[in-house]
Amino acid sequence: MHNKPYPLYDRENLYDLKAIVHHSAKTNPDGEAFRYTESGADITITYKQFKEDIDALGTAFYSLGLRGGSHIAILGENSYRWIVTAFAVMNGSNVMVPIDRDLPPDTVKSLFLKADCNVLVYSDSYHDVIEQIKDALDGVTFINMKRSYPGILTLDDLSSKGRELIASGDTAFIDNEIENTALAAIFFTSGTTGANKSVMLTHRSVAVNAIDAAKYVDPTGKVNILLLPLHHSFGFTAAIVDMLIIQSCICINRSLKYIADDLMKYKPTHLFLVPLFVETFVKKIADGAEKAGKAKLLGLMIKVSGFLLALGIDLRQKLFASVLKPFGGSLRMIICGGAFLEDRYIKYLRALGIDVLNGYGITECSPIVTINRNRHQRDESIGLLMPSCEMKIDDADGSGIGEMQVKGDYVMLGYYKDEQATKEVFEDGWFKTGDIGRIDKDGFVYITGRIKNIIVLANGQNVHPEELESSLSNIPLIREVIVREGPAENGGANIIIAEIFPDYDTAKAQGTDNLQEHFDQAVISYNKTVPAYKHIQRVIIRDTEFPKTTTKKIIRNVRVSYAGESCSNTVYGGRNESGYRK
Repeated sequence: MHNKPYPLYDRENLYDLKAIVHHSAKTNPDGEAFRYTESGADITITYKQFKEDIDALGTAFYSLGLRGGSHIAILGENSYRWIVTAFAVMNGSNVMVPIDRDLPPDTVKSLFLKADCNVLVYSDSYHDVIEQIKDALDGVTFINMKRSYPGILTLDDLSSKGRELIASGDTAFIDNEIENTALAAIFFTSGTTGANKSVMLTHRSVAVNAIDAAKYVDPTGKVNILLLPLHHSFGFTAAIVDMLIIQSCICINRSLKYIADDLMKYKPTHLFLVPLFVETFVKKIADGAEKAGKAKLLGLMIKVSGFLLALGIDLRQKLFASVLKPFGGSLRMIICGGAFLEDRYIKYLRALGIDVLNGYGITECSPIVTINRNRHQRDESIGLLMPSCEMKIDDADGSGIGEMQVKGDYVMLGYYKDEQATKEVFEDGWFKTGDIGRIDKDGFVYITGRIKNIIVLANGQNVHPEELESSLSNIPLIREVIVREGPAENGGANIIIAEIFPDYDTAKAQGTDNLQEHFDQAVISYNKTVPAYKHIQRVIIRDTEFPKTTTKKIIRNVRVSYAGESCSNTVYGGRNESGYRK
């Protein structure tokens, strides 16, 4: 594999989302932009149709008086209507406010009000949510994406009205000129360690971010399945805007329960995923080999494949055709972001013929900041800094590790109506990500943790829990692990605790009955490999997964308790915790 710097891929420089839609419709009008299934029918949308659908709905919005500056919320599962709504809102110089569809009704209402929305477009699946909150939202216009209800508009009717208006000569929406530095969208952060923050992004920040990503990465093939939630900036920027630029067909997954069916149906060449999905894919492959009695054979073939690949001989598609068949048989690339991904998963999938390009992003940066390239990558890294931004490591220690701070086109305007929170994250024009990392001599960035998660021990030593979690996750039968600080049993200084959610199914299949003893011994062995101040001194086993955001990030500040706290531990194998001494 060639692994040296090489020129950027050639992409048109476009600075707003309307320009991106117009460019794809002009250069590839009959190309497949979207595919999806609705009411049992398979539907294909061309780039020309996509633009026309946006123009129709946007014209109807204008007819309702929604002309520049209106805040319009979108609530619902991923769908073609959701995507058309988003572009119709922003390309009319209004402000899109996507809301997490899995939030409870009170939180939906709270975020809607927080962003000063006056219109709520929603899918029919969430009509019950609207019924619970609409009486508290006086003067709000509600628009159902598909069905008609008394007093509620429908997206389809509005689109039909927009087409009639355009046919009669109304071109106000079509002719609208975008001010690319104006507010275009308010995205809410996922809130893994605190409340959701309302991030203000511009046309320019999202468009340039997507263009730069397309200059760095060229997906192998032209078919992508949309799996990431669209209310999250990674899903919207990477899996939609970036794909419109590259002109890759976006196949819309109906829901996660249909992933297996859609993989076989659409045969994707690349996917955008968060690490949990990547880990699940690897586990599915390993479990399949185990059940077929071919685990050892697969392991041997992976070693042979890796050896041949190092010699420039690529037989992966032939060697692992049966392994890759459940993923559609054409999958060649996964672009991964949203959380930390261990390099062992990258190496494993590469050996099978799937390249995993890991990256780093944050909602406040539209969101992509770094990414590994097709032929210039390092597995342990989160990639190279993208072109239109700068990064510095603030207050770096002797190893060059410090807070990652960013400046440039991608960075948000600030948090909506929260000047204090905005001031706290900016310093001399630099956005303080809150993430800790380093940059090597070749420009590759490595993330080591998050400032809010640092454990400061009584002796003044700082411990990055993510570093320990990465090592512990290699212990067999650990499915999820969080390292945190907690009081010692004897009431002394706080100690380091590992809280583990095991792979119970594999443990049962292997006949491992006493998981507590298994992990006790594994952690004792681990402690011998690290300095004393990094020793894990207690292990707690969970019987349920860690709670997660809808983008599958573990919410770190929600956990079970241990001895001496208000609730009891999970008990497995007769014991529920153990301590380790130096």
